Amino acid sequence: MSQNIGQLVAELNALVSKMETQRGVCVTVADDLDSLHDMLNAAMEGTNSTAQNEAVGQLGAAAAKLLEAGGLISTACDVVSTYASSL
Repeated sequence: MSQNIGQLVAELNALVSKMETQRGVCVTVADDLDSLHDMLNAAMEGTNSTAQNEAVGQLGAAAAKLLEAGGLISTACDVVSTYASSL
């Protein structure tokens, strides 16, 4: 029985590791999108193109959603780690 629990804990810890990697990817991509958003915003200073303004707004929104996803993944990591520790 304890061997099964040990294997489950090891698998849960491996899952947490993979999730933490994904969280890192989300944060990195969000940072890149945010930088691109800032550059485009600066480049379009003074233009009145609705389509361009919408595109810049969508980049900012995408960056925010990726950061939110990273936060959710981080919370899930905490939950799985806590559960694994309790076994």
